[in-house]
Parts: sequence; C-alpha cells; structure tokens
Amino acid sequence: MVKSERYTCNICNKLYSSASSIWNHRTKYHSSPNIDQGKHIVNINDVLGKQLVNIDNDFSLSQIEKDEQYKCRKCNKIYKYKQSRWFHEKKCNEIEIKNINHEIIKNNNNNSQIIENQNNGIVNNTINNGTINNITINNYGHEDLSYIKDDIIKIVLERLTHHDDASMKNAIPRLARMIHFNPKHKENNNVEINSVRSKTAKQMVDGKMRHVIKEQLITDIHSKIIDFLQNYINKHRLDITRKMTECLKHYKLKNPEYIKKIILEEINLLGYVFYKNNMDIDIE
Repeated sequence: MVKSERYTCNICNKLYSSASSIWNHRTKYHSSPNIDQGKHIVNINDVLGKQLVNIDNDFSLSQIEKDEQYKCRKCNKIYKYKQSRWFHEKKCNEIEIKNINHEIIKNNNNNSQIIENQNNGIVNNTINNGTINNITINNYGHEDLSYIKDDIIKIVLERLTHHDDASMKNAIPRLARMIHFNPKHKENNNVEINSVRSKTAKQMVDGKMRHVIKEQLITDIHSKIIDFLQNYINKHRLDITRKMTECLKHYKLKNPEYIKKIILEEINLLGYVFYKNNMDIDIE
C-alpha cells in the first residue's frame, strides 16, 4: 500500500492532505504574526493517529491563548473577546479626548502665565488680580445681578412661552448677554470667548482669567440662568401668568441637540461678538 501523508493543524487539529492545503488554512484562520506558518504535524498513513511527528512545534497552549486575546489600541488593556475590547475602546476614546482637552487648557494657562509675567511691567496699572481699569471683576459664579429688574425677567419668561427659534434665541441667551457680556457692567465681564470655533474659553477664577473647556462653560452659564429664572418663578408665582410659571417645565423637555445647536451656540456667538467689540479695545 502506498503511504500517504496527512497534515494536522497544531492549533485546531483539522486534517489536510497536502502541505499547501494546511498552509492556506493557517494563513486564513491562524494568521497571527507571532505564529510560524511552517509549523504543522504530519500524520503518516495512520487513521488512529498513533504515528504523529511534531515538526518544530514549540507553541504552548498558553502562548496560543495569549495570541487570541484582544489588546486595547490606546491603553494596552487586554480583553478575551473582541466585542469587550470594542466597548472598552469607546470609553477609552472619551477619556483620551478629555485628557487632550485638559492638556490644551493646561498649556494655554501656562502660556497665559508667561505672557502675564512678561507684561506685568507694562500693564500693571491696568490689569492686576481681577481689576481692569480700576474695576474689580467678580469671579465667575459670583456675579452682581441686582440690576436685572422684574420687567426684563418677565420679558424673558414671556419669550420662553413661545417655541420659535427667534424667541428662544432672545430669551436665555439675552440674559447671558446682560450678565456676562454687558459693557455697562464690566464687573461681570468674567467670561472671555475670543473664538467661535475654539474648544477653550476663559473665566475669572480667584481674580485671574483661566482657560477652561468652552462647551462646559457655556453649558454651565445656561444652567445657572435656568436656576435663576426658576427661583424668580417660585418667588413671584402670583405676579406672573400661568404660562410663565410653566414655561421652564416645557423648555426642559426640549431636545438636547436643539438646546446645543440653537441656544448654546447663540451664547457662544454673543460672547465672541462682545469680545471683539469691547475686550480688544480694552486691551489696546
């Protein structure tokens, strides 16, 4: 009887009749760069598999299992399943973005400190620890709102009872402009937005302008104004219309994407326009 050779895959034990067949199998199904494609087991004419010859088979089970694990491409954390790695990498990517944003802010603050140190001798009488032209700038979150009268607040609440874009843009964004971007009340000019597209802005912290993530800052301005209006509604419920008392309830149900695209972007634009029209002049 003519002896025939059979080739057994040393990973999955599948039998093949030729070396080229097992080569194609290994290339297609076990193509890890760490595995030598020439390593296989030869079974010489023995159906029971008693005469097995292992040709240079130095791959242990632990090594094979290690090759089949999935490593995060960002932090090198190892997962057994590809899907588990995919879910992890989504969060890992968000963490990486946050780290990049914080690194940008850190670098911007360092650059601002260098510029501030270089200019101390020139503008010491103009800008010093939160004081601009002898006006003390309030820290962000500690604004003086005493000049915002009832009639202004009622106009804002009335506009919130409508649902068109024009009314929305002239409600909460208008209050943001009156508080932070008001040339008549420089004590509250504690926010700087010097670019529409930049990911960072500045806010007054402990008497100094510090870089922060702009999206978070604008979102916080928006939230603080909602709280301000809600407190007013709670105190003056009997002095305003029923629609006004319920306007915030309906406003909070709006799609977050609408809030971001229409309201927050309007605040962003108002801040930028104010900076270009006023802050540049003050700096000059």
